[in-house]
Amino acid sequence: MERRPALDPGPDHLRDPGAFGVSYTPRGTSYLLHRIGWSPQRPIRRAAERDEEAITTWVKETWPHIKASPASRTRGSASPTSPAKA
Repeated sequence: MERRPALDPGPDHLRDPGAFGVSYTPRGTSYLLHRIGWSPQRPIRRAAERDEEAITTWVKETWPHIKASPASRTRGSASPTSPAKA
């Protein structure tokens, strides 16, 4: 077995939250990271076969009809005994 110098904590030191005598809640960690300029960065997940032209066409032509449709329909009732109110 390999011996490490006394000051070298090895790779497991990062897994032990109490190793340095401090512990943070998840929110406290967030505050600390923001204070030093870090921010959460999440990759944008998009399909490799995404067709930007088809999406743009759909948004311009189809979406306005879908968005306008509910106003023209009458509202239904979830109750089997009460009729829908206009």
